[in-house]
Amino acid sequence: MSAHHILHWADGGPTSLDNLVLLCPSHHRGVHETGFTVKLGRDRLPRFFNRAGVRIPNQAPPPALGPDPVEETLRTHRLRGVDPDDWTGVCRRQVSDESWLRFQEALDPS
Repeated sequence: MSAHHILHWADGGPTSLDNLVLLCPSHHRGVHETGFTVKLGRDRLPRFFNRAGVRIPNQAPPPALGPDPVEETLRTHRLRGVDPDDWTGVCRRQVSDESWLRFQEALDPS
């Protein structure tokens, strides 16, 4: 993350919290190299605009995980006609050891 001046310092923008927004490297490059702009809304949240000045909609936050994400994932897959097994369940590197064991138990309860 890096701080970005909403009103650039070269244009008189102060280096203060009211004029800074944290951006990931990709979005920071986008603002500086592709003509995108960022402004703070009344709620103090950043709003992004393309080169034509059209606002880019905010992406919805990811859905919250339920109390049992392993069972919920398996149920959702099965409702879609996918019966997860050792090969289709998950990528091993993307889950914790505890979740992986729970997936294995759910797929092969014996």
